[in-house]
Amino acid sequence: STCAVLATGEIMCWGTNGQGQLGNGTTARSTSPVLVTGINTATQVSVGSNSTCAVLAEGSIECWGANWYGQLGNGSTTSRTTPLAVAGISTAVEVSVGPNSACAVLVSGDVKCWGYNGQGQVGDGTNSSRYLPTSVVNISNASSVSVGSDFACAVLADATLSCWGYNNAGQLGDGTNESSNFPVDTGLTGVRAVGAGDSNACAVLETGAAKCWGYNGNRQLGDGTSVNRTSPVSVRSIDNAVATSSNGQATCAL
Repeated sequence: STCAVLATGEIMCWGTNGQGQLGNGTTARSTSPVLVTGINTATQVSVGSNSTCAVLAEGSIECWGANWYGQLGNGSTTSRTTPLAVAGISTAVEVSVGPNSACAVLVSGDVKCWGYNGQGQVGDGTNSSRYLPTSVVNISNASSVSVGSDFACAVLADATLSCWGYNNAGQLGDGTNESSNFPVDTGLTGVRAVGAGDSNACAVLETGAAKCWGYNGNRQLGDGTSVNRTSPVSVRSIDNAVATSSNGQATCAL
């Protein structure tokens, strides 16, 4: 499914809706945009595999869709076809939704995550799923966060990058294949933005260069090979990037 924030603060979504991820009170798919129920102050929206979350102007977050692992962050595992507030969050600046988990950056620089945690993607040092927002350990100065399939990465205020969760293909970027349920340093500096994909991630540096790491079987790291990389490698022929976006099969840069 896909969602868009309108200038009015409303959100419209379209596509698959089997778990209520369009947020209009139904589970009927839609080939044209439908209005999300009850939201008119949205500033950002993030769409996962089966759930969707939005940041509202007042700093709260509302989520809807599948909730099997608590990925809606309301303390339950009941799926929702209309938005419901994430518990205990009132100062959010950004939210990112993965297949079964989500993370938010707060005004304070803290990162809170919730949902499935079998690979440590909540970042609280455990592997227990969390039905309520839980603080990522050792991070208090984040500027942005991006959630991948079973991992997440955060850009910090000092322009470094930390990642946590599953690491079978090197998607944590720390030079190993060892998963971690707490943040590890990628070694990157001068980071402007990060985009986590399925099993890979890419960062845009302040220089305009793009670096990627993780799974590379479909050449989605852009380094001219199909070899997985456990540490960031430079994307060829890009020196003026401002953003990247990755999915399971490809990566694009703006």
